[in-house]
Amino acid sequence: MRRICYFGIVMIVLISQVAIAQTGDSLQGEEFILRRQVDGSNEHLVLWLNSGTGEITEVHRTFIYPSSRSEPQALHWSPDGDIFYYVSDGEIFSKSGQNATPVNLSHTPDVIEESIFVSPDGAHITFFAYSEQERYLNVMNSDGTNKQRILDVIFPQIFVAWSPDSSRFAFANDFDGVYVTDVDDVNTRNVYNEISTGIFSPDGRYLLVSSLESLGQLVHIDLQTGVMRVLLDSISQPYRFPVPSPTVEWIAVLNFINSRQPDLNMVNANSGEVRIAAESLFSNSTTLWSPDGENVLFIGESADNGVLDAWVYAVASDEATMITRDLRLLNPEAELDTDSFIWSPDGTKLAFHTVQDNRAQLYFVDADGENLTTLNYGDAQFDDRIISWRP
Repeated sequence: MRRICYFGIVMIVLISQVAIAQTGDSLQGEEFILRRQVDGSNEHLVLWLNSGTGEITEVHRTFIYPSSRSEPQALHWSPDGDIFYYVSDGEIFSKSGQNATPVNLSHTPDVIEESIFVSPDGAHITFFAYSEQERYLNVMNSDGTNKQRILDVIFPQIFVAWSPDSSRFAFANDFDGVYVTDVDDVNTRNVYNEISTGIFSPDGRYLLVSSLESLGQLVHIDLQTGVMRVLLDSISQPYRFPVPSPTVEWIAVLNFINSRQPDLNMVNANSGEVRIAAESLFSNSTTLWSPDGENVLFIGESADNGVLDAWVYAVASDEATMITRDLRLLNPEAELDTDSFIWSPDGTKLAFHTVQDNRAQLYFVDADGENLTTLNYGDAQFDDRIISWRP
């Protein structure tokens, strides 16, 4: 049964009783990558921020290419956090520290590369490349050696997903659906004929694909037998935008049974159990799973005043907790940048920005809403956004 925990959202609580730490001990030494737009143009700065020292340095300037559908795919960390990979001016670079010299891994001035994905073991990188004549998917060693061309593609920025053991990866092609490639022999096969996004099961045997053509359909594919099982069907239920957990045990999905104000449903991928995690959200509510698959962030209204707040639903307890409650006691007018939320690598904290008077404020909060912390840095601007948290 769904329960929502407000934890003292009571008007008689004195604002002076809410303590907000300035860069608490739990954040010392944490490092982040920020994106900042340059003067309303298509150019963006990618910035490296150290929470311990307050140092902020420019990594590079980048343009958001018209063909890019997901700009954060232009950067990734190695699993151990030692190396930062990013795309700049259409080439792939690695950087081993905030002030380290970048290393060009591609050296292809006549080809634009983008949308990089690092394997879980850190050994390989997939990336899309295109010139005026062609577009294709490549895989290479993470040091830039042994490049191999996998498949020609039409619009290459839909998704790439690595299996947990790094032995294979799945990707979508606008032309004819979803493919899976085995890294050892570069064997590529088509497994689903609709344009989709996907995620592997923890054992790598199954692929869960979410159709972008039938927006609420979710299909479970056995990669050994080829057997497909429909988990969600947008025809029988008004489901839209399903997001599987990293463990592929639960699926967060918007249910538009109430028309324009959907409920957030949680569907168990094994048993089919359906829970109502929250009711009457706004139509494009964000849902974001924690890395361990135990909690999911969503955005909703805490009152009938149109103000948006952030909530975390815990699967184990079947409870939703408003994590911006202390923020509202201190600053009821603060506007959330709802696209700025990002989980810490261990799933215990969230970072997010608020915007007020054309200035961004960076906050951190525990997954249960406790320990709201601010971090002041440099000349924070209203369109700053954290796009990566160093492992």
